[in-house]
Amino acid sequence: MEVPNEVMFPEVRRLLAEGRTVTFCVRGDSMRPLLRSRRDKVTLAACATLRRGDLALAEIGGMYVLHRVVAVREDGRGGGEAVLMGDGNIGATESCPLAHVMGIVVAIDRAGRRFSLDSRWYRLYARLWPEAKPLRRFLLRLFA
Repeated sequence: MEVPNEVMFPEVRRLLAEGRTVTFCVRGDSMRPLLRSRRDKVTLAACATLRRGDLALAEIGGMYVLHRVVAVREDGRGGGEAVLMGDGNIGATESCPLAHVMGIVVAIDRAGRRFSLDSRWYRLYARLWPEAKPLRRFLLRLFA
């Protein structure tokens, strides 16, 4: 059963604010090759500090996106913004206030196996993939 985003994500926000974790199946191709639509599940937790490289769930312009943090710009007054980019995007980014970031991915479930984002392989991918922007068009065709 699919739950509409306008119903699901306010509940996700509430649960994360209570200190719980939330797991759901991803939809969309903006995080390919890392995440596959309707196949992979992500587990999110609230985050105290957002860092470059985190996979963040954010509300941007009334839509919800799960993208990689490419920059965090703090304003020194407890605010600021996050700049996000999907792994499947060639160059487009989006920004939102830090307060619109609901949580970060702490694990990925694929075919019954759970992958921690603390693993050596994931950390290597997270460090190399953002640097591969000039090659993404070619690499994304390989992973299609």
